[in-house]
Amino acid sequence: MFGGGSRQSSRQSSTDEGYVMLDHQNMISEERIRTERSLKNVFQWIWLFRYDDAKSAVNMAFDSTLKQSGSATDTSGLMTPLKPVISTIIEKERDLVQSDLRKKGSIMKNIQTLSHNFAGRAYTPSTADRLVEKLKADLKAIDMDSLSRTQNDVTALIKTVCRELEIYISARYINLHHHLISSFCKDGEIHHKESFVADMRAIEELSQKIQSDALSPLREMLDYERRVVECLINCSTALVRWDFVSSLLHLQTFHSLYEAYMKGHKSKEKSMAGKRTTKEEYPELYKWFYRMYEMLLSKFTLYFSKTLFAEANKRSPKLGSATLQVVDYRSKLIDFSKRTKANTVTLLLNTVNVDFLGHGCKLLNSQRQDEPKEYSERFEVIFHSGKTVQLEDEVKRDIVYLYNDVINKNFRPYLWEGKKNRTYFLCLIDENVFLALSYYNKRGERDAEITKFLEDIKSSLNFSKL
Repeated sequence: MFGGGSRQSSRQSSTDEGYVMLDHQNMISEERIRTERSLKNVFQWIWLFRYDDAKSAVNMAFDSTLKQSGSATDTSGLMTPLKPVISTIIEKERDLVQSDLRKKGSIMKNIQTLSHNFAGRAYTPSTADRLVEKLKADLKAIDMDSLSRTQNDVTALIKTVCRELEIYISARYINLHHHLISSFCKDGEIHHKESFVADMRAIEELSQKIQSDALSPLREMLDYERRVVECLINCSTALVRWDFVSSLLHLQTFHSLYEAYMKGHKSKEKSMAGKRTTKEEYPELYKWFYRMYEMLLSKFTLYFSKTLFAEANKRSPKLGSATLQVVDYRSKLIDFSKRTKANTVTLLLNTVNVDFLGHGCKLLNSQRQDEPKEYSERFEVIFHSGKTVQLEDEVKRDIVYLYNDVINKNFRPYLWEGKKNRTYFLCLIDENVFLALSYYNKRGERDAEITKFLEDIKSSLNFSKL
């Protein structure tokens, strides 16, 4: 009897220990769920551009987690150093997307300086690099520290978050913003370089490595920005190449992406407590994306005006909704022509490096026509306004030969033909597109009204001013 009672007592003791272990495992699992949910809440506020709320969520998440975990799971030593790292990331996110790019009157004085404005108020490329490298080093240290601690699902979560945050920092801060966007703004020919395609592919591959549910808001934001930037750059490239179909498809893709993302923003905002975000409160980076889209659409309507509008001299109707701030370049050029009494205001396309079949079309290699006999015939008029319905052949030849001298011999973009009593001005807009003005009288090379107009139209079409 004694022995049986002992065995029963032993079994009972073993069962009690089992219950204790099970309770302990349940406690840890609940702690992991609670920790992951708290971290996701922090990153959700970042996704909503609500950085003050994100900082409050950090304090609440870490304070409540430490109080409830105590020392039983040995995670407090890991959570404590992670808190300032996430706080720094919040400030970096705020600076990255909230910098007002219009403070100095225009976003940038020229295309080469865009990257410095894009980097933010207090960051130069060198300081940005130091901050990013410090963040990555701190995350790596926390990850390594977790190896020496008790292995449970909470420490595993922290390790995963640290490693994937490091991936996110590399993908978004370095590859997307510092390398890709800055490089494109410094060099409009980046689409010719393998680095552009490689960077986009690298960002996509890094994004796919972010699997934690806690970081899902950051992954969604990274994927959206990558696709938007790729779309804008490809559209700009297509316009330089005078590719109607590709330009139109990229514009449509951007609009679909933007609408879907912002609708998702509003639906998530409704599910969270607090003040609602209005369109005016969207960060400057996202406003810049949309202004870039509006300018690309404006440029598209000018370049392909013969395709979009039946009558060349008719003012273009309003495009899209009332919220779109599309610049009517056709009207601007027509008004300038009348105001300065120009003989011709013409936008020409150099088709030597462009497959040209007709307005709005690209010619397939199998459909190539014989090359024009005259050099001037390789230049296609894509917009014309003036005293004549069409650009006169003699005026076109003068303009083309001036263009050739400017491009190949570094001549001044100005010509006074004394014998013909004509004045020509030239303005290079894109790789293959240029604007030409002609007057049937003598106009000074530094005519204030003309030079200012040409500078403004060039900077606007080159996105130096948005």
